Amino acid sequence: MSAPLLAQLQLTLTQLAGQSTAAYSLLEQHALRHQLTATIKTLHALYPDGLSFHERQEYIATLLPLEQQFLQVTGVAPVVLPLATWQTLHQSLSSVISKALALLS
Repeated sequence: MSAPLLAQLQLTLTQLAGQSTAAYSLLEQHALRHQLTATIKTLHALYPDGLSFHERQEYIATLLPLEQQFLQVTGVAPVVLPLATWQTLHQSLSSVISKALALLS
């Protein structure tokens, strides 16, 4: 495992915990998109070779919702998406990072 990549995931999780989900300005939407992209890239880079078949399936299943949400929020003007979409993305990012950190520990 790469300690810097795990530290990046932990930092993103900490940042997400400190963010308000009551509203998302254009800047906050951009930041959340960036966190989503960075998290997906980091999780791909951390894909552990030593996992059992079941653990690999669980890891991929953890990553899949983020990749689906990436398709939903990219290429669309930020103002088009409702608040609930950004709140769901925020929650998903937090959840997936927590699950991945637990699985990789």
